[in-house]
Amino acid sequence: MVTASELDHGSGYVSVVCTKLAYLGDFSSRESGYACLMDDRVLAVVADADRADVPLVGSLTQFNNAARHQWPDEISYGGGSFSVYLTEKSIRSHQIAAVLCIVGELVLAGFLVRAIRRRRRARIAK
Repeated sequence: MVTASELDHGSGYVSVVCTKLAYLGDFSSRESGYACLMDDRVLAVVADADRADVPLVGSLTQFNNAARHQWPDEISYGGGSFSVYLTEKSIRSHQIAAVLCIVGELVLAGFLVRAIRRRRRARIAK
């Protein structure tokens, strides 16, 4: 969790809490732009469409590296904005992937146990 005073020098994976979150528009069918108000300054946020709840969790990117997203000038160059923007990372998709990996490992372990039992039975039958 980072505070507004830590954002300009922050990097990597962070969590922030907005006083207010305003919708700015869509970048694509899956990504939208938001303005996150923190201590009277604006943090630009790229998040899933229809984002409404907080906290926001994701990685910070400097605006000078932001060629992929077209932010309004008052967001990317405004004096009341941070020098970074947040790209939200959905924890839900990572959780689903982890569950699918665990289920796959359990299925594989089940096949291995069955194969070992069949070999033992075949040895005993001889």
